[in-house]
Amino acid sequence: MALAHSYSSVKDFEGCPRRYHEVRILKKFKSQDTEATLYGTAVHKAFEDYIRDDTPLPA
Repeated sequence: MALAHSYSSVKDFEGCPRRYHEVRILKKFKSQDTEATLYGTAVHKAFEDYIRDDTPLPA
């Protein structure tokens, strides 16, 4: 099984390997959706749809 790492996950691990393990591996803490994270998720989804399905980007 291949593991995918993002810049954020690598920085989290470098900052505190134990916290990384508890948050990302054990999933002890739920992430809280903020306005910024919801916006970022929507932007990533729009680009993913554009690249994968050639869906036009929203204006």
